[in-house]
Amino acid sequence: MGNSRDLYKENFSISFESYKVFYHVATLSSTTQAAEVLFLTQPAVSKSIHNLEAELGCSLFNRTQKGMVLTEEGKILYKYILNAYNSIMIGQKKLWQMINMENGIIRIGTDEMTVYFDLLPKLEAFNDKHPKIKMEVMSYNRQGLIRGIKDSEIDFGVVMLEDEKFENIEIHELNAVQYSFIVGPKYKEMIKKKWKLNEIVQYPIISLEKDMSARKHINDYFLANGLLFHPDIELTTTSLIVPFTERNLGIGIVAKHFAEDSIRQKRCYEINVSPAIPDRRACVLNGKKQSISLVAKQFLSDIFLD
Repeated sequence: MGNSRDLYKENFSISFESYKVFYHVATLSSTTQAAEVLFLTQPAVSKSIHNLEAELGCSLFNRTQKGMVLTEEGKILYKYILNAYNSIMIGQKKLWQMINMENGIIRIGTDEMTVYFDLLPKLEAFNDKHPKIKMEVMSYNRQGLIRGIKDSEIDFGVVMLEDEKFENIEIHELNAVQYSFIVGPKYKEMIKKKWKLNEIVQYPIISLEKDMSARKHINDYFLANGLLFHPDIELTTTSLIVPFTERNLGIGIVAKHFAEDSIRQKRCYEINVSPAIPDRRACVLNGKKQSISLVAKQFLSDIFLD
């Protein structure tokens, strides 16, 4: 019993190279052909098989005129080595594909506004260059996104920030996000003058629900100017503000990017309000202590090179 345990402990350290030689000899039934594939000499291959048999304590091959024929013990070992070798080769191929951007996945956390404003065109450009890369874009609130980064659920987050800081999180600014006051055709005459903020509050206002970060930004803007913000229409998504405004339901407050097409097609109009709403920052967040995939690193590199 003691000898059996000692043998197992000794064999546990047999190198992958020994099993690699065994695999090729068993597959080709020839030490000469295996040597050619492995770029070794035939004596070196024969010696490797001999040493492996000695370490395992049994014969793995019968040497016949037709070549190297597996023994019953050899067949058992080959069955498992075959599966292991194929798995290793598949893993190596997958890794090569990831390195060469032919396989892999990017996991991104974001919020609705950032997807529309900045992330979607960058995902489109990256997909054009690397169509075989899969993408997972998940919606998070701010606390959930930070947790997702630290727990490695996502590679990085792309969100709107003001002056926030987060422990063990790196912040990289992409660009500034401008906000606009917009009106529908019914209020088109409002574009002819410059409005003060305290005049605007006399009109119905369309904004986001109070729990959203973009809404907090607007709340802070009003408070900084001595006013409380009480919109008449509160919406769950930023993308609804423009169509509600186009139908003359009130003055919309929205990231300008969302309204650009509507303004260009004269379905709504931007009005001049003083003081202007401060810009926000579109930022990439990633963990200082978390490692991300090569694919994700390439995506970030493309973002900041653009």
